[in-house]
Amino acid sequence: TPQTHTSVVEIGLFREPKAEKRKDGTTYWAGNGGGTTYKLPEGGLEERLRYVGYPDEMIARMKEQWTQEQLDVVGKDGFMISAASLFPNMSFVHNWPRVEEGSDEVLPFISIRVWQPISENETEVLSWFAVDKNAPEEY
Repeated sequence: TPQTHTSVVEIGLFREPKAEKRKDGTTYWAGNGGGTTYKLPEGGLEERLRYVGYPDEMIARMKEQWTQEQLDVVGKDGFMISAASLFPNMSFVHNWPRVEEGSDEVLPFISIRVWQPISENETEVLSWFAVDKNAPEEY
């Protein structure tokens, strides 16, 4: 990621711009060649969800609505999807860039993207943001 998204690293949006972070952790395989990985720092469910920027109100909603298996993937395994693609042209991006340079405050976002080839050197990307309709207004 630091190599393919150099401009984002240069303006300071990545909290941990070192490639080594991506080497740690768990890989989840979706079958047929798909998979994704991102290892969160040590801690429990709440600490890990706060690390990626979720406010306590949303964490409480996640704990009410997610299955125990889903909670364990984050809380016990320390896994959080950052980016995943579905062949041939759909991507799911969940990221938590810094709010400002020099700060550890992050704001998570989720987007769903469809990549549409236009020509041999041009691609149109349609992107939608997904937000919990019951999220706090400031979120």
